[in-house]
Amino acid sequence: DEILEKYNIEYIVWAQDVAETGNIVYMNTKGQQVLKENAIWGNIALLDGNGEEQSVFSLPNSIYRATIKYRGASSYSKFDKKQYRIKFYKNKKDSAKKVSLAGMGANSEWVLNGPYLDKTLIRNKLVYDLARELNGWAPDTRFVELFVDGEYQGVYLAVEPVTNGESRLRLAE
Repeated sequence: DEILEKYNIEYIVWAQDVAETGNIVYMNTKGQQVLKENAIWGNIALLDGNGEEQSVFSLPNSIYRATIKYRGASSYSKFDKKQYRIKFYKNKKDSAKKVSLAGMGANSEWVLNGPYLDKTLIRNKLVYDLARELNGWAPDTRFVELFVDGEYQGVYLAVEPVTNGESRLRLAE
């Protein structure tokens, strides 16, 4: 009961503050169609809230080159709110670039989960946070607001994909 009470309070506070202190992701596909099979090159601008008041009119903190593609199986084919897998690069011809997305540990790959069926927007976040608290590790998550080519897509959950890395799982090879 104590854990659920803690999370209930946290998520009520989040719901009140998301528009003022949220993190915003601006995705520019340069007019290309995003596909599931092949990633496209685009730009991603990030406005990290950092707990300070922000708005969609604030200037982004950073802009990166990235590959963008859809992900998912049933969510890809049946839901209006698509999920994205993004990977940041130093530039189009160089290696991957580690980026801290919405205050999470820096890494080059990220998932933007569009919780289409979860109208409360908190189920996945709650489960990940609870699993991390009980098990010691689960993917880190943050809420972000997503714009694609200037059009508002809604609130997404930025999630660390399960990979081996310094700020992620530390698996022995």
